[in-house]
Formats: sequence, C-alpha cells, structure tokens
Amino acid sequence: MAGIEKIKNALEAVIKFGVRLEDDLEDGKITFAEAISTAVAIAPDAFEVAKDAKEIYAEFEDLDDAERTDLVDFFIIELDLDADKVEEIAEAGFEFLLALDNLRRAVRGV
Repeated sequence: MAGIEKIKNALEAVIKFGVRLEDDLEDGKITFAEAISTAVAIAPDAFEVAKDAKEIYAEFEDLDDAERTDLVDFFIIELDLDADKVEEIAEAGFEFLLALDNLRRAVRGV
C-alpha cells in the first residue's frame, strides 16, 4: 500500500497546482506576481514528485481493484471530486508529471 500513498501525494500535488492556476486565471490573466507566487508554492512538491514520476506511474498501472477503489474514494472525499472525473484527472496528472520529469532532466542535462 506504500505505492498508493505516493500516487495520492503525486496527484494531490498536481491537483493543487491546477486549483491554484484556476484561481490565478479567475480574472482571465496571470500577472507576473501570480506566476511567481504559484511557481514558488508548487515547485517543491512538483519536483519531488517529478523525479519519481515513472515509478509512480508504474505503480498506478499495477493497482488492484481494492487500491483503485481506495484511490477513487480519496479523490472524492479529500479533494471533493466527482467519481467520473477521477480517471480523467489522474491521466492528465500523470501526463503533467512525466512532462515535468522530462523538463527536470533537460535542465539537469541528464
């Protein structure tokens, strides 16, 4: 079950970023100050998760039925999401994490 906790933490970080971005875009634009504030707020979690993105994604693909149910319940309860949106959000979150990992590797020259 340790793998599912990593998945929860990773997707929660991505969703918090999405919520923060949505808040920043409420007026239809993002100011420089909002962009910096959001980047500073999400960077530690994002880069921590990004370095393990491939491992987390592999764990996600290997979830059994009980773990999937637990993950869906987590999103519904903790993040107030509709059950139908969980899979779509999870997939988009993983795409974001993998892209962030690619960015991290490019920056580091790996």
